[in-house]
Amino acid sequence: MFLTMDDVLKKIKHFENLLLVLDYDGTLLDFVDHPSKAILPRNKQEMLSKINVQPNVKLIINTGRTSSQMDEIIADKQIDIIADHGLSHRVNTVWKHYPTDTIYWKSKVRSFMQQVCRECPGSFIEEKSFSICWHYRPCEEKIGLHYAEKVHEFVNTELNPGNPRILKGKKVVEVIAAEANKGEIIRQTFPKESDTLYVGIGDDITDEDMFTALQEFEEHLTIKVGPGNTSAEYRIDNWKNTWDILKKLVS
Repeated sequence: MFLTMDDVLKKIKHFENLLLVLDYDGTLLDFVDHPSKAILPRNKQEMLSKINVQPNVKLIINTGRTSSQMDEIIADKQIDIIADHGLSHRVNTVWKHYPTDTIYWKSKVRSFMQQVCRECPGSFIEEKSFSICWHYRPCEEKIGLHYAEKVHEFVNTELNPGNPRILKGKKVVEVIAAEANKGEIIRQTFPKESDTLYVGIGDDITDEDMFTALQEFEEHLTIKVGPGNTSAEYRIDNWKNTWDILKKLVS
């Protein structure tokens, strides 16, 4: 179901308080050819800061990026951030990192991804605290998809099923610790308040965990950005529509 701005505002105005959970890549800005180039402009950062200081709004950015990356990206250290797909959480400028099993599988996956990079020119590896990613955005799509399946097959056949998890994102395959989940951290951290609307906006398959968790709250609004199957109740066209919603919160 596509959501109109009036639908959003009407629902938000019914509630005294708002908990707003936002994905980063693909939700607050468009995808770029390398993750290091995905920098949020100053005017957008200032808008997030204005939303964050409102007494009735709790703003959280929930991302698969690392804690160190998010410290560099988001200038306002008062904005709460969930990073590493739920395995790191910044509250009041302080990071808490949640324990995970030894990432014994990382070197084996890295070796295979390095081989894939040699066979698929333009692709590259991104190392994170609790995961390793193979990006194929710069590659010809058909070739990239072919090798994405090879990475998927390797993980499923060479490693324990379900540990690590394998996430097929938008022109990226991420192999990640089984404990990583963008929804579980929400269940563990935020209490259920009857006068609060719990809102989540995201574009990726990893955001489905977030949507599921938010839908467990009595009053919720989950919004999928862009195409694709989703459990979210509503859908908007693209990341620019996310900012259309956020502007209304400060106008």
